[in-house]
Amino acid sequence: MPAGGSFGGRISPRSRARSADAARVDTMSMLEKAKSAASAAAKKAAEAKELATKKAAEAKELATKKAAEAKELAAKKAAEAKELAAKKAEIAKEKAVEAAAKAKEMALATKEKDEFVERLMANHLVWSKDLKSDMWLMLKNNHLVLSLFFAHPKHDFSPLERRVCLVCSLCLGFGITSLLGLIKEEADEDSADAVLIVVLVGTVLQQIYDNLLRVFATCSCVQSCPAVIRICFEALGAIGLIFQFFFGVGFLLLGILLIQELRGDDAVGAAAWKFAIAKMNAWFFTSLITFCILFYINRRGQVRPDDPEEYKKWSEPQKGLFGTKKPKNGLWNEFIGENHTMADLPDTAPEYEYRACCMKRGQNTYVSLVKDQAPDVEKAAATTA
Repeated sequence: MPAGGSFGGRISPRSRARSADAARVDTMSMLEKAKSAASAAAKKAAEAKELATKKAAEAKELATKKAAEAKELAAKKAAEAKELAAKKAEIAKEKAVEAAAKAKEMALATKEKDEFVERLMANHLVWSKDLKSDMWLMLKNNHLVLSLFFAHPKHDFSPLERRVCLVCSLCLGFGITSLLGLIKEEADEDSADAVLIVVLVGTVLQQIYDNLLRVFATCSCVQSCPAVIRICFEALGAIGLIFQFFFGVGFLLLGILLIQELRGDDAVGAAAWKFAIAKMNAWFFTSLITFCILFYINRRGQVRPDDPEEYKKWSEPQKGLFGTKKPKNGLWNEFIGENHTMADLPDTAPEYEYRACCMKRGQNTYVSLVKDQAPDVEKAAATTA
């Protein structure tokens, strides 16, 4: 029998069946392998997809977290910047309010002076019913020497300015006395006529110079003018005061040098005692007499007349050399009141506290009348100066 179970080259049915079974087994095996491979591939694909989804979720979560952190940080920085800006704005507002308050305070201080000092600077002479009391009040605020000790502490004519004026007066006074002595050199040095002329002329010139010093230092004529005009004139007055200081020192040096050159050192002593006499005479005799006379005349013009006809003339504008002047009732109406009379004024002039010889003297007894009210209704309101 031929190999392979064939007979005469023919395959037996049995062999065919075995071959078919073997082929079927191989096919099934291949199918199983293919299914296993496909299953493995599907499983790997699922695992890869799951891993990709997980990584994508983690990446999204991380991005969301970072975005939230960045947003939170930005919001925090914005809040800090807003808080800092608000704080700076508050500080700037406080500074602006403080500066405005200081500016307002300075403006009010410039515009509204103390009424006591304002009346002194305006040269208002009617303070009470007593003439002597009013005269002493004005004298101790205007006299070049007495005001150093008794002037009102808030007076615009400051203690420093008063001392500068005193030094200027002394310097110029000695220079004038020395030059006048040299002019009279042809006369006997010890003659009474020469001494008298030197003293009298020196007294007059020194009195004029002292009055000019006060005008430059206080600028009293413009104290009631607007602030701009007042500041300008006060600046010019300060410049004038400085000029007068050097002018006085120059006169002093000139007088000393001329006396030493022409008369010798002994003549300086003679000029010094003549200067002392002239200065004492100017301060405590001529100036006092002049002040008392002018005070009486000017105060009489400021007193409200009781007679209706005189009151009408007193209230009318006055004619002057340079046009119409203010009526005489201006100071009375401003500081006392149009409806008040002398009967409404206090018995004596007000007093104020001041320092003399390092001790406090006097007391504040200033009485300000309420203006433009009927005398029978009004009561004096006591205020401190």
